[in-house]
Amino acid sequence: MDISFHSALKLVIDVISAVNPTVSNHMQRTACIAQELALRLNLSTKSQSTVFVAALLHDIGMIGDARQLDTLNDIDYYDDPHQQTGYQMLYGFKVFKPIRDIILHHHQHMDNDPEGKASLEQYIVAFADCVERMLPTDDKQLFACASDIIRQATEKYRGHFPDQILTAFRQLENQDYFWFRLELSGLRRVTDIISPVKVTHLDIDQFREICLLIARIVDKYSSFTVTHSIIVGAVARRLAKQYGMGLREQKLIEIAGYLHDLGKIYVPVTIIEKAAQLNEKEFSRMKGHSYKTGEILSEYPALSTVAQWAEHHHERLDGSGYPYHLTKAYLDIPSRILAIADIFTALTEDRPYRKGMSNEQALAIIRQEVDEGKLDADIYQCLAGNVALIDCGMETVRKNYLKKSLPRPAGGIQFSTSMFVPIPLPTK
Repeated sequence: MDISFHSALKLVIDVISAVNPTVSNHMQRTACIAQELALRLNLSTKSQSTVFVAALLHDIGMIGDARQLDTLNDIDYYDDPHQQTGYQMLYGFKVFKPIRDIILHHHQHMDNDPEGKASLEQYIVAFADCVERMLPTDDKQLFACASDIIRQATEKYRGHFPDQILTAFRQLENQDYFWFRLELSGLRRVTDIISPVKVTHLDIDQFREICLLIARIVDKYSSFTVTHSIIVGAVARRLAKQYGMGLREQKLIEIAGYLHDLGKIYVPVTIIEKAAQLNEKEFSRMKGHSYKTGEILSEYPALSTVAQWAEHHHERLDGSGYPYHLTKAYLDIPSRILAIADIFTALTEDRPYRKGMSNEQALAIIRQEVDEGKLDADIYQCLAGNVALIDCGMETVRKNYLKKSLPRPAGGIQFSTSMFVPIPLPTK
């Protein structure tokens, strides 16, 4: 597998764009502003990369936030909880360690940093965030408003951010390209052009971390599948190990498990969470999710094998599955493993219309499909013979990502629940 850090981040942004396009656009424009400031301030290549990645993900804690907000200015507070949520979402991932503290404090200004502990990188991201929220959303007005934005931002934030950042921002007033780059219609292409992490390539473990983050986002889309993708990945990896596959293949099939339900972000949550049997039209919409998974991943050539396994998780050996109605001649072992991992996980977890089944009940249903020629008998035996070990692993995942309520903020606003275990925050 050979995939750049930028390509992996682009996949994350694609998922966020489908779930919350407003937040996605804001983060991408913030990254464009922050990257230009980092360049003009002659930051090192390493620092530029840190600034760009932090800006690109700075509001990831807003995913799943249930507050009714008029604008993103409504969360512009030093202690707003979305910063803590974002920190928690990235906690434990080595690839994101350099940006976690920036995410945690990206609304910090100099007046609430009396000891001057904040880094220049952190202030760049914070200032870029402030500027982006001042920009018009109409691309036709953006360039015309450049002078006013420069004036308003420097007046409003004088004394709140280091002078060198404000000076660098003033230099952008007559840089036409900069303002054209901020047009919403071309953001995805622009971030491809300016990204400083295009030349940074990830190993399989680093990419696995990013896919786990994607799984967290996808699972958070519906409160009833809060750990589904993560557990499918864990079960698939265990089955691959029991089947005798090598370590690299085990990791790849785990990644496929994390990504297999990507397409569900295009299915209305009212269908996913319907507390009754789906009607024909609703089921047709639901069936499209596996195809959409393949479509999303097809843009990334390095993921072609993983994409195939993920897209085929609802195929059956007798051709009765979907979306391609493939038969056993076209379904390799990893695809068969992922199908059984998905079924076993789905049957044993709570859903809107039923409680989760026992292992014995789930195994009986899978055994019936094996007898009917739909699922692979050898992989079923791997599951049945190791179900206690697999069940223990599933319980560990559920405990690690148990839903917790965020603190109730002042004013009585209730936040949505988070699937992330609260992490002790660093002391100031």
